[in-house]
Parts: sequence; C-alpha cells; structure tokens
Amino acid sequence: MIFEKSEKNSKEKDVLFVYTTCHSLEELRSISYEAIENKLAISADYWAVGSIYPWKKVLQETDQYMLVFTTEKEFVEKLTKLIESLHSYSVPMIAITDSLLFNSTYRFWIDSTLHDNNKYLSKHEASMNKEEDGVYHYGKLK
Repeated sequence: MIFEKSEKNSKEKDVLFVYTTCHSLEELRSISYEAIENKLAISADYWAVGSIYPWKKVLQETDQYMLVFTTEKEFVEKLTKLIESLHSYSVPMIAITDSLLFNSTYRFWIDSTLHDNNKYLSKHEASMNKEEDGVYHYGKLK
C-alpha cells in the first residue's frame, strides 16, 4: 500500500478531520447528511460517548455522539459554519486535526469525489437506475 504525505499535495488539498459532539442521533444525521450532500466532507463517522463537563458551574454527565468528518482543508470553513448553524448547543465543540499520511487510493477517492459536480443519488434512486438499465423500454429499440 502506497502512502503519501500531506505536504506533497497543495495545502488546500490537505485532509483534515473535523470533530463535534451531538446530543442525539437525529441531530447527528441531520448535520451529517447536509455536509455530505453539499460535498463539504467525504464521510461522517460517529460513535456513542459519555461526557463529563461543567456547564454553568454544575458538573454534567451525559450521553452524546462523537461525530468526525473527513474533509479537505478548502472545505473546513464552510463545514464549520454549517455545523454551527445546525447545532443545537449554544457552545458546540468543534475541533480540527490534521493528517500526516493517507493511502494514495483513499486520497484519490476523496479528491475525485468532493470535486465531482454531480449530485449524489439515494440508495433508492441508484436501485431504480439499475432496474431501468436491464428493462426493455417499448419504442426505444428500433
């Protein structure tokens, strides 16, 4: 497997991870779908976490979801603004980390997918397209 260092790419093409926490799966999915459909991130990965933190001088312990977006540097500002606009917390945690290495095939997939101007299909739309490909359409064959 061939890995490439981020500095080989232009700085705008660097792969970054954007982290946030969400109070519910519904909120997480809403933010995730909006980011992916608008091609601000290539993926949204999440898992359940427990959190302990002080809020208004009272210790809180709560269940949340950690959400991590994989994106390119050029999309970070728009992605951050999107998260802030859709997030239910008045002070959402948004952290950004850099990546050192990525396997070249995954890196190519990220770049080619985020910069493709075509709209993503839903699973239903994709299955309908597959069904239509193998169906005889009266009048189309002459």
